[in-house]
Amino acid sequence: MASQAIDAGPGFPQWTEIGQDSGLDPLGMQRPIEVLFQSLLPGISTITLRLRYYSFFTWALEAYAKTNGQADPRAFNVFHRRAETLLALVCARSGSELGVTGIDWANRQLAQIEGGPGSNQVIDFEEAADPDTAPEGRYLRNKGGAFGAIYSTQMAEMGLVELADEEIGLPFCTSAALPLAQGFEEAIGDRASEFLRVLDSGKASIAELDDLSVFLPSKIEAGSTEQAGLAGALLGRLGPQSSGNAARRETLRLLLSRAGAAGKRPRTADLKWEFFELAAQPGEGLSSEVCEAWALYQACDLWRLAYECLLTASLVAVRGGPGARLSVQEAVASLQDQAGMRGNESFRDFLADAGVDRAPRELAEAMLAAEKRGEIDEMVKSSVLLTALLYRRSKEFSPEVLEWLDVDDYFQSLVSEARYYDALLDRPASEAIGQIARERVIKRHLWVASRKLRNKAYTFLLEPDEGVLRYREGFRVSPSSPRIDQALQFLADCRLLDDGGITLLGTEELARP
Repeated sequence: MASQAIDAGPGFPQWTEIGQDSGLDPLGMQRPIEVLFQSLLPGISTITLRLRYYSFFTWALEAYAKTNGQADPRAFNVFHRRAETLLALVCARSGSELGVTGIDWANRQLAQIEGGPGSNQVIDFEEAADPDTAPEGRYLRNKGGAFGAIYSTQMAEMGLVELADEEIGLPFCTSAALPLAQGFEEAIGDRASEFLRVLDSGKASIAELDDLSVFLPSKIEAGSTEQAGLAGALLGRLGPQSSGNAARRETLRLLLSRAGAAGKRPRTADLKWEFFELAAQPGEGLSSEVCEAWALYQACDLWRLAYECLLTASLVAVRGGPGARLSVQEAVASLQDQAGMRGNESFRDFLADAGVDRAPRELAEAMLAAEKRGEIDEMVKSSVLLTALLYRRSKEFSPEVLEWLDVDDYFQSLVSEARYYDALLDRPASEAIGQIARERVIKRHLWVASRKLRNKAYTFLLEPDEGVLRYREGFRVSPSSPRIDQALQFLADCRLLDDGGITLLGTEELARP
């Protein structure tokens, strides 16, 4: 699971679910990117891995209300954790399910059965499901379980559950979720009572796990009531007519359209570039604003990558100095040399035609490839050219789409950096690049790291040391992951997409008005 975000007040660049494997956001540029894809795919996160949890949990909420009904948070938590633990054991027994919460624990329980899993052997999951068990003994360390820690907030964003009703005091299904609960119960049939009986006992035999295979996340039947309900929830037809549901629907329609054009399940990396190039002309009755918003996401992420590559070059320069130390001025001069500006060319002239013969994807891939190979000069040149291209592209976004970047000015983004570049237009290009490297990269990193230090998180990659910079460590430059992988998996779970591209059901969905 993702680390909990640290809230240190306004302006603090939080650790987020996107970006580098290390979780480090050295320039505080991830927040605008996160805001964009959260607005475009609300109700889906990087840790909501299987769509059927949405119908399983609505059924479980209804089952709790009908069979237990205690307004006791602990009783509710025990019930849900037992349901999740039992589902994990059923999935582990099948041996073929991915994205299941608690699957590692469940696999260990099956592996520990002496002499192999006989049909009468029993696994006791009562203690592992108890939220008051010591963390090392739980199936999932978080006391909220998969529902409380992962799925509930996303289901609330879809309008499927209510979490904050003070009178009831427990989460419950909204009327929009009832078709999901009913569809799931119809799909599992008479196994519903067996599941609840095993759940209540806290013990499951191997034979019982086999009997409950109808609960597996992959068992959504095409054309079933459950499948139709999940498609309705996913495409925003069951929940309220909110801007979030509309944005998710139009994003998913874009994904289905591209899958149809490609004749295969698309890759996230390709989709991001397709949206960037399609921008406001997606065609086929698709939302031009949502497509352009995805292009804005990609532009913001590319600018972040370019700046992080400049930071990498600064780190290399400082590491190569005497005692791994260098002044800010010397580090900036190194970047200016590597950028290779021509003569007294103005920054305005440089931005007007730099990289005009290069495609943005070509430049970005050259930059990241050079970073991986340690070819610093090539990396810096590509970074500078890419920001010039992005500066020109920034003038093409519509005012309506730029409003999607709803973040404060202290978060650097395409908008803030284009504005900063505007103020440098009459400077010599080399001088402008030097100021950008000094103010927007090196000093920016020191400011971001100092903000995190207030919360005892030491993230300096360059340390101030008696008037100079001292190298501390490097980091990995990596494109962000904007939930598209999870959205594609949900479309596949819902039988709207498969390895051959869009399915007949997906085509019918795309044809809906």
